[in-house]
Amino acid sequence: MFVAEAFLSSLFEVVLDKLVATPLLEYARRQKVDTTLQEWRRTLLRIQAVLIDAEQKQIRDRAVKLWLDDLKALAYDIEDILDEFNTEANQHSFEKGPQTSTSKERKLIRSFHPSAVMFNQKFGKKIKKITQELDAIVKTKSDLHLREGVGEVSSVIEQRLTTSLVDEFEVYGRDADKEKMMELLLSDEVARSEKVQVIPIVGMGGVGSHLMEYLTSSSQSWSTRQCHHSNHSSGTRCFNYWFSELSDEHCWSLFAHLAFQNITADAFQNLEPIGRKIIKKCKGLPLAAKTLGALLRSKQDENAWKDMLNNEMWDLPTEQSSILPALHLSYHYLHTKLKQCFAYCSIFPKDYEFEKKELILLWSFFQPFGRNKSLFVMHDLIHDLAEFVSGEFCLRLEVGVQNHVSKKARYLSYIREEFDVSKKFDPLCETDSLRTFLPLSMPLEGIALTRHPKGSICYLADKVLHNLLPTLRCLRVLSLSHYNITHLLDSFGNLKHLRYLNLSYTAIKKLPGSIGMLLNLQSSMLSNCVGLTELPPEIRKLVNLRHLDISERKLEGMPTGIKRLKNLRRLTTFVVGKHGGARIVELQDLSHLQGALSILKLQNVVYAMDALVANLKNKKDLDELLFVWDPNGVVGDSKNQTRVLEQLQPHNKVKRLNVEYYNGAEFPIWLVDTSFSNLVFLQLKSCTLCSSLPPLGQLQSLKDLLIVKMDGVRKVGAEFLWE
Repeated sequence: MFVAEAFLSSLFEVVLDKLVATPLLEYARRQKVDTTLQEWRRTLLRIQAVLIDAEQKQIRDRAVKLWLDDLKALAYDIEDILDEFNTEANQHSFEKGPQTSTSKERKLIRSFHPSAVMFNQKFGKKIKKITQELDAIVKTKSDLHLREGVGEVSSVIEQRLTTSLVDEFEVYGRDADKEKMMELLLSDEVARSEKVQVIPIVGMGGVGSHLMEYLTSSSQSWSTRQCHHSNHSSGTRCFNYWFSELSDEHCWSLFAHLAFQNITADAFQNLEPIGRKIIKKCKGLPLAAKTLGALLRSKQDENAWKDMLNNEMWDLPTEQSSILPALHLSYHYLHTKLKQCFAYCSIFPKDYEFEKKELILLWSFFQPFGRNKSLFVMHDLIHDLAEFVSGEFCLRLEVGVQNHVSKKARYLSYIREEFDVSKKFDPLCETDSLRTFLPLSMPLEGIALTRHPKGSICYLADKVLHNLLPTLRCLRVLSLSHYNITHLLDSFGNLKHLRYLNLSYTAIKKLPGSIGMLLNLQSSMLSNCVGLTELPPEIRKLVNLRHLDISERKLEGMPTGIKRLKNLRRLTTFVVGKHGGARIVELQDLSHLQGALSILKLQNVVYAMDALVANLKNKKDLDELLFVWDPNGVVGDSKNQTRVLEQLQPHNKVKRLNVEYYNGAEFPIWLVDTSFSNLVFLQLKSCTLCSSLPPLGQLQSLKDLLIVKMDGVRKVGAEFLWE
């Protein structure tokens, strides 16, 4: 099986699953198109059966390759139309009220409603077009004489443990290279020279030259010597250092370190001969050895190893692909749902630093793994593989070159400039099926612009914002962050496929009410929108919303009905309104909240029982909480604030807690409860009426304690330590 077939299989799996989804089928039956959808599924299953044979033939037969490209584009179109149909079904369900004796009359009225008639006409045309294109695909399949069930590959490798391609500080066979590099760097010739010394580390892709650069630059000896180099040297001198491949034995050590973790002695004895044959195929490239070692980690089935050894990808002609066979294999065995996500990564430029959370939100299949560093860079060869897999479906608009945009393009990224004029986006007139519109910022002086708000505001032409983007009806990901945007047109409500909307660091002042039409929206990023003072009431309709980031903004309150967003996983901020708006009790139904939550303007909680109803005590996935009262120094009802904080007791798994501008006379007992065994950070700030501190020494896991502007505290006694 080759990579493009694997990509198509993953896409087919998504489409086929949607074709049997119960809500869609029920609505399809009412619209009398369920028979057509069932026929689509049967046709796709017949096509799926020949994909392996098609992939084997596409290298030699260009007609087959073109057929596969057309098939992939059609699969995307089918998914689009199914999503549109499913959205209409959800809209119908959302609007449907309690049925009465006149329900038949209302159903009849709705069926003749102008908007319903227009939708059915439009949808009918799309169904007919898809059916015709499917028929053409099937006819071409027959003309190409593609066979079913050819070359089935055993799926013995069912689970793959994620691992970095470069384990921390596990380096094999490079001691001599490092010594030679250090000798060269610290030599008298280099030290005496008045010219800038340039020592390129040259070698094949995947040989480990970037790792050697890191090891050398992090050496203490080199760091000390750098201090003695003049910054005013003139001219340059260049020394080339050739970085050769690893020996088979060193390559084997690297492979075995990953592949034979938690494996029995008997299994090792049987698998070692197969593994050594695999290593010979890696031709001394550590990237290949590490990739395959991670792939076979803890696998004791000989068939899995033999599958790897005898896979036909090792024999892929080099003139057909410059990608390392080992990387092809790694992609081949990747989980089906992750294949599309991997291809999606090709829209990031080489050397682009992306955040783990950023990718999770952009691509919902990508799940968090561990809690280590969150910044990642793709290896150049891995990036080449992603580009190879994605083909013409993923593209990047490059600055200063003639960009050609295929009609098949679905995913677009580009480097954000200070002034992005409409001409830059002229190539997009070739496609109306874009799913991703993603501006990126490359690092500036070591700081990624997307994570550096100061001085990063850019300007996007109104023609792009108001004329182009609303016409891209298939968009699922739209980012306009860091643009000087003050408003959006109501036409943005027509982007009904939208899953991700990023308006962070913009000058947006108000969101259009039509945002309530984006029923598929899962992530709305509104951080650092300092001009945004309110959210539209229609936001309560976004029942599929999972992430709502409204941090660092000046909201006066929350719209009523926020409790209907029961799928919310991340809500950065909840603002208690003074007159109208959502009360704190609306947090009760948001039972899936996780991560960090800030609750602001707690002085507006009139009834302490409302804080109890919010039910923070049972929200076990919230690990960080911030409670903030009036920062303007208005004391308010001190006794009520004491009662409110008492009822805000969180789950005992909370890790970080901040209490600011609280004007009660004392802290609640739960604050020093020994059951808070995970609490490692506590800040008490500007709690001016508190004259004493609770015995915080009882919190045995506490690592960081910040006591800031506690002006009322006159004495800290031994009871504070609690021994």
